[in-house]
Amino acid sequence: DGLVAGQVEKIAEGRAVLAKALENDIIGIKSLIETHSAKLAEDRTQLSHSLDNDLSGIRGLIEGHSGRLAEDRSLLSQTLEADLAKLAESRSSIDGLVAGQVEKLAEGRDILKRALESDLNTIKGVISSQSDKLAEDRGQLSRVLETDLQNVNSVIADHMNKLVQDRSALSKALEDDLAKLADSRSSIDGLVAGQVEKLSEG
Repeated sequence: DGLVAGQVEKIAEGRAVLAKALENDIIGIKSLIETHSAKLAEDRTQLSHSLDNDLSGIRGLIEGHSGRLAEDRSLLSQTLEADLAKLAESRSSIDGLVAGQVEKLAEGRDILKRALESDLNTIKGVISSQSDKLAEDRGQLSRVLETDLQNVNSVIADHMNKLVQDRSALSKALEDDLAKLADSRSSIDGLVAGQVEKLSEG
């Protein structure tokens, strides 16, 4: 009975050690997942700030070009008004002035058209550049997220393998202890039978 109690106590201690190891492994896994989650949240925040800054820059550039276009239109309008005033004062040379004004208007339209096309091309280039940058940032974040998830899965797999090995080792130890207990019980039964036989003979 003393040997049995000792073996039972060893088995209980083995279970307690395994339970403590399992608890520590679970705490470690939770801590690792929380760390990776915090890092992912920080990366998302940084990307959001970067996107906001890029969009603000694009809006500022568009507003600047819109202001330039408004100034050019205002300047052209003032020039036309001045020319029309001169035209009203010089009725005698109206045909020549009209021809000259038509030519100037054509030149002004051509200049304004080229300026508008240049501004639009600049805006398109900026938007295309920012779009490429956003796509690159998304790609980098996706790769970082994938790497982090692979690391987490690898750590979890390692811990699971370790737990399986620990369980196997404990099961083997328990089987060995039970076998020893059975051998001890058999020896004890043999001793008891011998003592009983001796008592019977005495």
